[in-house]
Amino acid sequence: FLNYYVIGRLGKKAFGKSSVGVIAALKPAGASVLALPYSFVTQRVGKRAMIFFAALNYLSVAAICLVLTESQLIHYRGIIVTLCVLAGSGRAVFEGANKGLLTDIFHKNVEGAFANVIFQSGGGATIGFF
Repeated sequence: FLNYYVIGRLGKKAFGKSSVGVIAALKPAGASVLALPYSFVTQRVGKRAMIFFAALNYLSVAAICLVLTESQLIHYRGIIVTLCVLAGSGRAVFEGANKGLLTDIFHKNVEGAFANVIFQSGGGATIGFF
């Protein structure tokens, strides 16, 4: 959704075709910048609270796209940047607290747990593609 619709469609219209790569880099850049501060926050509030926070980030991306029209999203270009940063924030938690929680829950079979995460996310992406 983020790559195809927000970046590929809206971002291209709002910023121009030559800027799509820069916009696409906002999600991993946001995740990278936020990963370290989120690790400190996770130590204070716990992994489950951070996962709930990440879910709110992803929910915010969907809610903003549902509430605003396509022309509003294109006109207010900062919203597209915000959507990418929100997705990056969710990704930072997914790569940190979520995987940490998996190791806590499946401490006897960590490899299987991570393989299942890859299988589910890859399977979900494949189904979503078609």
